Amino acid sequence: MVVNRKLSVSAAPAVSRTPSTQPTPRPTLQKQSINQIPATLNGKTMSTSQSSRKSERRHKKKKKTAPHRSFLQILFFLVLSAFSVYTATVCSISSTSQICKPLDAYRARIFDPYLLPPIKSAIQHSEPYVAPLKPYAAQAATFTHTRIVAPVSTFIDSSLSLYHAEIAPRLHWLLIDQAWNGFIKPTYSDTLHPILERHTRPHRFYYHKIIVPSARKLVYYVEVACARVKPHVQHYLTNAQKNAETLYSTVERHALKIYERLRPHMIIYLDQAQRQLHLVLQTVVDLRKQFIDPHVSKMLDKVENGSGSMTASSSDTPSSDDHPSNADTA
Repeated sequence: MVVNRKLSVSAAPAVSRTPSTQPTPRPTLQKQSINQIPATLNGKTMSTSQSSRKSERRHKKKKKTAPHRSFLQILFFLVLSAFSVYTATVCSISSTSQICKPLDAYRARIFDPYLLPPIKSAIQHSEPYVAPLKPYAAQAATFTHTRIVAPVSTFIDSSLSLYHAEIAPRLHWLLIDQAWNGFIKPTYSDTLHPILERHTRPHRFYYHKIIVPSARKLVYYVEVACARVKPHVQHYLTNAQKNAETLYSTVERHALKIYERLRPHMIIYLDQAQRQLHLVLQTVVDLRKQFIDPHVSKMLDKVENGSGSMTASSSDTPSSDDHPSNADTA
């Protein structure tokens, strides 16, 4: 007989329960997309992709809501406004300048017939609404002239007199006497002026000893040459102008004489040429009628005969609607 013996199972060794000895569990996370991983912030979950999208949208809205005008646009607007003010003030008084002539043409052709009538109609339509406000505007104007403008003008006059009497002498003493004459000018003359004098002395010597005398000599020679050449140039110019005027007058006189002599002959030649052209056209028309029109008429007759025979054959052939069908005969 075979006896099955039970093996003794040894007990597990004692393990300390301190956290340093225990293995840390590593749970397996399923692969999730970045958009599905929640990000916790103060107990509220929100996806990182949604937060980034919202921030991008906010930045785009801020960029759209804050338009930026370039420096050139602002400069163009200022120049255009200044030009309009100039034209409104100057061209209304005298229109002899070169700028006002095209503006007058523009006003006569475009502004007066097309742009001014809508403005006038708008002003006329708004007059019933503006008329009740005119007394209040007059009262406001009188109030500003009596209560605001007069005190402000007196205040400005008193402040100017106070400035000239008290502040201006103190500023002159502080800026001119103490700052400029007391500190800046002595400092420059003691420190900077000797350095600049030492470094610029060769250049100043070259400029005053070489460049200035040569430039003066060149200017003197040019003036002398111009003085010598100027009478001759004026003489040649006056002679050329006189010769051009005499040449133009003689050419004009002889050209008019030649034209007067040739005009009758030219009229005759033009009449003869017109008659010859008319004869040539008439002969061309006769030749067309003699040689081309018969062939064209024959071709047209053949075409008409062919079309007539085709229509006759189509009318002779019986149609399917005229014969009864087999089902009807049965």
